[in-house]
Parts: sequence; structure tokens; C-alpha cells
Amino acid sequence: MKSSRSNGWLRWAALAPFVLAACGSDPAPADNDAGETVDTGEAEDRPMKFVDAGQPVEDAGQPVEDAGQPVEDAGQPVEDAGQPVEDTGQPAEDASGQLDSGSAPLDAGGSVDTGNPSIDTGNAADTGNAVDTGNPSIDTGNPSIDTGNAVDTGNAVDTGVRDAGPVDTGVRDAGPVDAGPVSNDTRANATTLDLSRPTSTVMASNMGARNDTSSTCGGACGAASGQRDVFYRFTLTQPEFFYADSFGASFDTLLFLQDSMGRNVAAQGGATTCSDDVCATRQSQVAARLDAGTWYLVVSGCNGAQGTAPLRIQHFAAGGNVARIDPTLVSNQSQQATLVAGASRVDVAPGAEDALWFTTCPAFRETRLVATTCGTPTQFDTVLGYRRPGATPATTDTADNTCGPLSTVTTNVPAGAGLHAVYVDSKTPATAGGWSVNYRFGTTCPTGLTACGGQCVDLTTDTANCGRCATSCTMGTLCQNSRCAAAPPNDACSAAATVTLSPSGQVTTVNGSTAGATHEANTTRCSTLGPDVYYQFTLTERELVYVDTFGSSFDTLVGFVANCAATTAATACNDDACNGLQSQTAAVLDPGTHRVVVTGYRASEGGAFTLRLQHRPVSGPSVAALPATVNVMGSTAMAPTRVPACPATPSRTPSPERVYTWLSCPGSSGIVNLTTCNTGTTYDSLVEYRATLGTASVCNDDLGTACRVNGSRAGIRGNVVAGATAHIVTVSGYNGASGGFQLTGSHP
Repeated sequence: MKSSRSNGWLRWAALAPFVLAACGSDPAPADNDAGETVDTGEAEDRPMKFVDAGQPVEDAGQPVEDAGQPVEDAGQPVEDAGQPVEDTGQPAEDASGQLDSGSAPLDAGGSVDTGNPSIDTGNAADTGNAVDTGNPSIDTGNPSIDTGNAVDTGNAVDTGVRDAGPVDTGVRDAGPVDAGPVSNDTRANATTLDLSRPTSTVMASNMGARNDTSSTCGGACGAASGQRDVFYRFTLTQPEFFYADSFGASFDTLLFLQDSMGRNVAAQGGATTCSDDVCATRQSQVAARLDAGTWYLVVSGCNGAQGTAPLRIQHFAAGGNVARIDPTLVSNQSQQATLVAGASRVDVAPGAEDALWFTTCPAFRETRLVATTCGTPTQFDTVLGYRRPGATPATTDTADNTCGPLSTVTTNVPAGAGLHAVYVDSKTPATAGGWSVNYRFGTTCPTGLTACGGQCVDLTTDTANCGRCATSCTMGTLCQNSRCAAAPPNDACSAAATVTLSPSGQVTTVNGSTAGATHEANTTRCSTLGPDVYYQFTLTERELVYVDTFGSSFDTLVGFVANCAATTAATACNDDACNGLQSQTAAVLDPGTHRVVVTGYRASEGGAFTLRLQHRPVSGPSVAALPATVNVMGSTAMAPTRVPACPATPSRTPSPERVYTWLSCPGSSGIVNLTTCNTGTTYDSLVEYRATLGTASVCNDDLGTACRVNGSRAGIRGNVVAGATAHIVTVSGYNGASGGFQLTGSHP
């Protein structure tokens, strides 16, 4: 045994220079052991004639501490030399006096080193921590002293992350192998997102990234200069909803959107363009309606955090007006807007569309959504559609003509995080108007609808549930105001009922009903929704025709229709007149056949009505509606001609005249007082007042001495025709005279 021990000391002497060097300042992250004093990392010791005495053996040296503060890597990954790393202490002497051969972690005869830097514990088996693993990695055991500039990763390459303290803890890095700076660390080198599909997932990493933007978000996340950001670029060819989240990330993320100039996108229309902690997590979720162009998604970490994150990207076309709604509210909600006519950007219907959009969190559970325009003051034929990215078809549920021209869509919003939208679409590109949508998340129907057979329906218009659930209207009848009724014979423009007008100055009264009527398809005649009926009459000369619906049982609209082509809109439409829900209008119409349309404000508006018509011949179109306080400059030069009612001589000749009108309400009366006795009148003028109701006429040629400007100027004063009618004032000239005039005065 002596000779064996002596040979061991000779080995020690031979290795002394290398061991002493190892006890210095750890000049390199990994050194080769000088000989047999290094553990090989093999699974078990080879049979040796040297055994431990069974007592814990004290290492000859003490754990060596790093020379100073933790040193950061120079920026390049540090690779081990590929050889086992030398133990940091002195070679441990076995009780038998022999050096540990380093050949195996399991000694043949007793205790071995446990990996503690000083004293063996006397455990029977080597833990594997105190010896080299035999891999190119730096020693992972506790007694090892960090000889490099970085925490040992347990992999072949250092991550470049600084040690937390001067002594190596022996714990492997949590992150992946350091591969150097990330490629999309700057905006100029941003990674391009592929938006050819509606959904995609991109693995992002800001490990080792630096800060490249002075903008940030998340007030609790410190200054922008301390955050590690990476950039993703994407381009939109049309307005779209864009969504991204980082749920499942390994670090506390920040997501924010920037424009092509690197400026943070302002949050509008309920958008989230800057996100720190959402959905009760440390992750982020951004969503916004973005116009066509180039945009950037910035991925950063709160307070300098770094790691990896799966970026889920979703996008689809957006409508014109957009409003964000809250899927967590389980009560009746409502949104309104005005649709602008145009072509469709979404595959719901041919017309333009607006959208209600929302996002959900990872913990969101599948929930029913019901959205409806039924029972609302929506002004056009709607199609509703629900959409989520990646669904097949893209618009998963659509509804049209659920209650007449209006719609109700019912869908199940799937569980989990994502982007969703409900589109309010029009049937034709030319359609425009106000809309209102009632909606509800959950099992209860929204306002205006009733649950029948598991569906939310409008009892006022649903032919299968008219007035109450399971009450169906028979074939050929429709549900209107909760009653089944057959369509009237004049339901279509081409089948307009003929009306024979009473003589000029008298009232023609028509009693009708829109019960059971439909809204003529693809038309926008005063109403785009209400059931409509048509009447026609014939004129033999140019006349001012007046109509009203005062005394009707529902909210009416009325107007004139020149012909029955679907593209022909009504003219001179009126909705609410005289502070009520009924209507009145007037128009100068040329000789020929004309039609009047009577309709309801909404699909559910209909019933009995009274239509009154009055008419009076005029020479030409009305210049304008005459305000109550009058001061009008004009000229009769080149105006249409008519024989005036004054002066009362047989020699009256046609004179050019200008026509002005105004309408009055039921019960109205008063005095009209108008004159051309002004410096703005240049010729011998006449002023006349008439109405479409009655035969009264007030006309004046010359005021004489009553007009100090010129006696040939005219003026009238008298009572107007009382009640609902159209009033007519004309300015003409004596014996065919014409010229400039100034008309002043007042009327009721």
C-alpha cells in the first residue's frame, strides 16, 4: 500500500502546475483535466484495488470563488472545449491515501463525493453532481466554480446570461442555447407576417433582443429603453380587423401596434392597440380595425422580460362603421349607426356592411348570441351574419327576411380566445340608411323578440308565430301587427289602384290599408322596410298635387313615384309632419300618370290609413318653399307663363311668373301679407295667392300711392285657407311684363 500511495503522490507532483492554475481566477469557461484526477462521467467505477476507508474524505482545497462581479459575455456564444471540466477543488484523497481515480462516480468501497464543495457526506453513491458528465457542457455540479462569463446552461453553448452572483449555483439556465442577436430586433429587419390565411401562429422570441423603439405601452412596465422588442410587419390591401395574442408565452409580454412610421396606433372604435396584462394573465391581446397599408406588431417584455411566445394572428375584412361590443354582458344591448351605400367587402350580401365586433379570452365558454334588426327602426332590407376567422364558410351563420325584410341571426360563439364580428349588411350596393341592432349573449332573447321553439322571433311579423308562439298564418296571408292578413290588391306598384281626382280645389279621400302588404322587393320608395301599397292618378296639365295621411293608424310615409321600375325611387317623400307620425307632401307634376306610395316606417308598421289628395294648376315648378318671414330676390325673365287673376279686365294676357309654396297643418289659419314694393323690383309686377284647397284667390296689380317706391308695384294682404293644404304665391307682371323683383312680408 505504501508503494501505491507513493505513486499517487508522484502523480500529484506531476499535476501540481495544472491544479494550481485551476485554483486561480478561472481564466476559461472549460479546461481539460490533466489526467486521471478528472471524473470521466462513466456510469460506474471500474474495479480498482484502491478503496475508500468508509469515511467521508475532505477535499484538499476549498471552493474557489469567482474573481469579482459577474462578468457579462462579450456578445458571442461561448462553447465548451468539448472535454470534461476540471473539478474546482483539490483532488479528493481517499482514506486509503490514494487519489480518486476519476474513473467512475461509484467508488468500490464506500463513500464518495456528493458534489458539495468541501466535505463528503458519506453517502454510499455518487449523486452525479460533483463530477463531470462527460458531455461538452460545463460541469453542472454544485462544487463547480464558474470559470466563464456566464451561467452554465447544461448545453454545449452558454446563453450569455450573467450569473446572479459570484459563485456558480450549478443550476442550468432555463432558456435555450444562445444563438446571438435575434434577426427581427429592429424595425428595418422586421419579420413579415403571412396573411394569406385568416389564422396563423408564429413563434416569437425576444431573447437577447435590444430596445429599438422609443414608444411603449403598459404604464407599469418601465421605460421603453429597458424593454427588449422585436418587430413583425404586415400589409393590408383593404380595411380589416386585425387580432394578435401571446397567450402561452414564457414571459410577461407587451404587444402594441405601430404604423409605417413607427408611431403607436391610436385606439379608436373600441380598439386595443396596446396591451399588457389581459384576461387575468401576464400575456397580451391586441385587436383593431386598420385601413389598407403597412403596419407593425411589436412584441416586447414588461420591465425587460424576455422569452418565447406563440403569436396567434387572426384577420378578416371590416365594414364601414364598426362598434366593439362586450361578450361578457348577459343583458339586452343595442347599437345604432347609419349605413353608407357601397359595394360589399364581406361575403354576407351584395351591399355595404357595418360591423359589431368583439374579442374573447382563453377562459371564455361557448355562448349563444342572438342579434336582430326585427322590431327596430332600421331603414333598409338587412342581412345579418356572424363571422370568426378560420371558420368554413367564413361567415358561419347568416339570416335574411326573418321578419319581413329584417333579420335575426342566432349562433353559438365558440370557447376560447379569438376575434368575432356580427355584420349588418344591405341587399343592394345602392342601399343606405339608419340601422339598429338588439343583441344578447346567453339564453334569453333580446328586446323585441320572444322565445318560440328555441328561437327568438318577432311576434308582430313572424308568420309562423303571429301574435303568439305557434300561431301560423295561412298561405297567401302575412303577419302584420301580430295579425294575419291577406295582401291587398294594390300591394305592387304595377297593380296600383286608380284614383279619380276631384275637381281642382277639392279633396279626394281614399281609405286604405297596408295590412298583409309586403315591401316591394329591391326598392327604396320612401321606406326600405315598411309594407307598401300604391295608387295612381292622371293629370291633363301641369299641377301642384298635395297629399297627406293625417288620421291614419300607424307611422306612415308618403311620396310620389314616376314609374314602377325597381330602380325608380320615390320623390318628395315625407315621414313625420306637423309634430306627428303621419305625413304630408306636395310636388309640381307634369301631365301624365303618376303614382302615390303609402308605406310604414318599419316592417312592423302597417294598418288602416286615410289618404287625401288636392291639386291646383300652376305654370311651372316651385322655386322654393317660402319661409314664414319672406325676403326673396328673383326674376320672372324667361319664366313659364300663365294668365294672372288680376287686374279684372278682359285684356289680360299671359305673363311670366315664378311660383312659391308652403304647406300648413290641420287647424292652421292666419294672414298672408306680401309685397313687391321694394327697391329690388324693376317692373310693373303682380302678386297672387291661392291654395290647392278651396277657390279663394287674392291678387294685386298696382299699389298706387300706397307704395312710395313706385305705384306700379304690387302687394296683397288677406286670410289664408285654413287647415292642411298647400299654399301658392306667384309673382308675375302686368300685360306680359317681366323683370327683377324683391318679395317681402310674412305668412302663417
